[in-house]
Amino acid sequence: MSSQHILSDSVIVTAASEDAVGVLRTPNGGIQPRASVDGQGIIHLIVFKSAGAGGNLSYVTRQPGSTEWSEPMRVNMAEGSVVANGAIGVAQIALGRQGRVHVTWFDMRGQKYWYTRMHDDGTGFEPQRNLVTRYNEGVERVPLSPLTGRATYTWPGTRTTGRLLVPR
Repeated sequence: MSSQHILSDSVIVTAASEDAVGVLRTPNGGIQPRASVDGQGIIHLIVFKSAGAGGNLSYVTRQPGSTEWSEPMRVNMAEGSVVANGAIGVAQIALGRQGRVHVTWFDMRGQKYWYTRMHDDGTGFEPQRNLVTRYNEGVERVPLSPLTGRATYTWPGTRTTGRLLVPR
């Protein structure tokens, strides 16, 4: 049975089978964790850490059977461009083709939906880009999820039936 991860503010609960449950603390005091598990059982985790008026997202991994997280890698390139602004602003993570990491988050200060993805070589993340050109009332976060090997992000709140973004 594949692992499931139920996330609270700073604790990850894992269940690999009906009989095994584990509790993992988020690394470096990060909050609002979001995780995805790949086919090899590696946990891919993003967490928020406050840095004054804003904050930053960090990405770490944890190998199956390990007790340690990898060294953190900063996700957002614009310092302090992440805000812990409740459920709508919580970052989302998805694994795309060849395990490429995709991340989105919402910043209510400027009504921006940010998106980034990991470089092909896994050494860091691309510069973040804003997905919203015009903010509409009622825009809300819809989870980022892999779809046929691509990360797909949709949201309501436009006069049309919604938008679909498929990063390449």
